[in-house]
Amino acid sequence: MRTKNLHTTYEQRICTTHVDKGFLHHMRTKNLHTTCGQRICTTHVDKGSAQHMWTKDLHTTCKQRISTLHMDNGSPHHMWAKDLYTTCGQRMSTPHVDKGSPHHMWTKDIHTTYEQRISTSHVDNGSPHHMWLKDLHITCG
Repeated sequence: MRTKNLHTTYEQRICTTHVDKGFLHHMRTKNLHTTCGQRICTTHVDKGSAQHMWTKDLHTTCKQRISTLHMDNGSPHHMWAKDLYTTCGQRMSTPHVDKGSPHHMWTKDIHTTYEQRISTSHVDNGSPHHMWLKDLHITCG
């Protein structure tokens, strides 16, 4: 997944092309806020069906927690990210509960200045996938 030009003022819009097993999907995120107690509403188009993910309480200081409700094929899953650091060289370990099986994602080199890059190894059903986020801008926090 490659996301370009992510800005951190409110009323943002992110158009993300997600390549999953040869299929192109799109996610659009409106109303991205960068102060504490934020909410991200993401429309996830997966296999022609529109689902939604909501992230509450996005903080930009260290020891953050992101709670994400992931709607996958009509079934709700949850992902929790603990200990999210906003200086360079950070690592985020996320337990991903997918269909009752815990998976883990690790994100290295989280930077909070512009032109950042997040490389995420996503283990989904035993198959590793990768997501890349380019040009992450964080102005607040």
